[in-house]
Amino acid sequence: MTAVPRPVRNSWKPHMTDDAFLQAIIGNPDDDTPRLVYADWLEEHGQPDRAAFIRVQCQLTLLPDDDPRRPELEARERRLLEEHGGEWAGPLRGQVEKWQFRRGFIESVTLPAGCFLERAETIIRAAPVQRVRLQGAVDAPDEMAACPSLGQLVSLGLWNGSLRERGLRQLLASPYLGRLRMLNLGSNDLHLAGVRALAESPLLAQLANLGLGANHLDDRAVEELAASPHLGRLESLNLHHNPLGLPAVRGTRPTKRCRRRWRRCWITSKTIGRS
Repeated sequence: MTAVPRPVRNSWKPHMTDDAFLQAIIGNPDDDTPRLVYADWLEEHGQPDRAAFIRVQCQLTLLPDDDPRRPELEARERRLLEEHGGEWAGPLRGQVEKWQFRRGFIESVTLPAGCFLERAETIIRAAPVQRVRLQGAVDAPDEMAACPSLGQLVSLGLWNGSLRERGLRQLLASPYLGRLRMLNLGSNDLHLAGVRALAESPLLAQLANLGLGANHLDDRAVEELAASPHLGRLESLNLHHNPLGLPAVRGTRPTKRCRRRWRRCWITSKTIGRS
């Protein structure tokens, strides 16, 4: 059996409670140390499977895809999830429709957009959730923009949210999106005006992944995005199901501006070149 590294014991550990550990992990979502110390504490308090699961997932995130230790660790991960996944989801089972564990805790959730505002605080306090996918119309984008729980997120998906330009501008003005690195705005009726709002927003400068599928975008919208002064970090742009014919995106005879902008960006589209 593959050995999973054990953490160094911390002097404060005996004085911690289960909830105190959880809040320490939520407050330091990118640090594995609180997770591994918590795993040590769990094993000492009669929960060896929960401890093992945290250690296994933390190790898997560090291993390359071709590491020979992965198959055994992944099999162990699956077995533990099958036996205990529902139990470990805890209070989130009644708050979200889907969830995904990473590094021992729920990190990604999916729920209806209409339920987010009333449930956001509960969700963020229950687990180190950093990735949220909302389904359906966002009825009050200005209220969503004012939600402090957004400050925990690195990824936000708003598929079929009916934001349009006005709602997108309200969302982009949120003061709580400082950690966001991935934004999926698929099927929000953005058109050229919505892309212009995005291109003007400083938020674009911090995004590595952007989804704009099914937003009625034409070549002018992509050119508008390419001209943005905030495009520097973008690595992936999803343009699926937009009627594009832009040579720069197809890879044939790109304009100098688009070639320079898209050089390091992976662009995907299933409808490029169609009328």
